[in-house]
Amino acid sequence: MRTNGFERPLHPLQLLSWVVFGSDVLIFAAFCIPLLDHVAAHIGVSFCYALSVFWLVAATAKATRCNPADPTIYKDASTMQQEDFDALPFCMTCNSYVNPASKHCRACNKCVHGFDHHCKWLNNCVGENNYRAFASSISAVAVMTGIILGGSVYLLFDYIRSDEQVLADRIAKYFGSAPEELFLAIFILMLVINLPLFLLDLQLLLFHMFLTSQNLTTYEYIVRKRDQASNGADEPSKGALQRCATCCMDNTVLKRKKKKPKDTGQKIPDSSSQTAGKEEASAANGVSAEDADLS
Repeated sequence: MRTNGFERPLHPLQLLSWVVFGSDVLIFAAFCIPLLDHVAAHIGVSFCYALSVFWLVAATAKATRCNPADPTIYKDASTMQQEDFDALPFCMTCNSYVNPASKHCRACNKCVHGFDHHCKWLNNCVGENNYRAFASSISAVAVMTGIILGGSVYLLFDYIRSDEQVLADRIAKYFGSAPEELFLAIFILMLVINLPLFLLDLQLLLFHMFLTSQNLTTYEYIVRKRDQASNGADEPSKGALQRCATCCMDNTVLKRKKKKPKDTGQKIPDSSSQTAGKEEASAANGVSAEDADLS
């Protein structure tokens, strides 16, 4: 049973995110911010960027180190009342009674309280205990990459202006005889890396804003969509904008499968419960958001 996302083995996507965002921070701070042409721009962009980086690191660390497990699995069964046994479903894998809103995650090998999805970028499940930290983390990614894009576009525009040598003078001032082409390559690299990150993260952020407005989790949304697809239910008519938004959200999280997940919480740990528990574990583990799935 995994306690948090910092436990080994670390997921390759988790390590990749550390490398990409760490490189982003170093390159933008070292090579882009010094080339801004006004003191006010230096101070303003530096402050906002540093704040976004701190926000991202703090929120991501909190979401990763949190243990989102159902607290019931750590309780001694002898201390529970009979009405608890009657009201709570039983998870065969955890060998414990759990809350009705909890789902078993095969990757973490535990039932997660208020299960939303398993995030490979955090190497941890997102549930009720760390959902706010997760939402804060993806919000910080949008702000940080937005600042990088804005600064890189501004500097690239400065570079391609043929009638002024403002940027060339600043390069000579801060970096001596470094070739201008090197900085052109840096500006383009920052755009190529951060534009997809910004768009994907923004899509994920809007999706979770929608889920919050509907009081849904990612798991519940996916189960609902798959039930509609398997039952052939017609959705209410929507406008073009709503259809486009729904399509984008579905592409963000849905993995098309023919079989729908089954809700299989059982109160009595018999053989049918064990089979159902395995099916639910598989279904829960399948809800891995593509977090930018930066969930």
